[in-house]
Amino acid sequence: MSECGQDQELLFTFTQAFIASVLIPFQSAFRKRLSHMQLRVMLALCDKGPSTMTELADALAVPRQQATQIVDRLHEMGMVERVREESDRRVVRICWSAEGHRYFDPICARFYEDMSARVRALPPGEAQAFLQAVQTLAELLPRMGAGREDAAQ
Repeated sequence: MSECGQDQELLFTFTQAFIASVLIPFQSAFRKRLSHMQLRVMLALCDKGPSTMTELADALAVPRQQATQIVDRLHEMGMVERVREESDRRVVRICWSAEGHRYFDPICARFYEDMSARVRALPPGEAQAFLQAVQTLAELLPRMGAGREDAAQ
């Protein structure tokens, strides 16, 4: 097999394992109440903090109108709040509401506790290698994805 073919096979194997072991369990914890896109908005707010609609749309790589519809639904559900900036009342930021925290915080805590337990169950050398690989991926993936939002479409 060529080096390119081996790389593709490794990437495919990694992607399948990541989806089955991490992504699906994480998403299914929220499925009862949130759509995939609503979950992405909540995670973007968790990562970036209070954001304008334009910032959220950019983070999600969707049109502003689509981000607005998703946020409207989350607001109706009580998951997010719209807060005007004191320094410029024209600027509205979207942030997690108290209900959003009551819903998300325990689920996220359970998920990360479960993932930590899985890592601790590995032999020490494998656990260290896994955490190093995760750190490397966390550093590289944002750079690899920059400017390529629609590459897989």
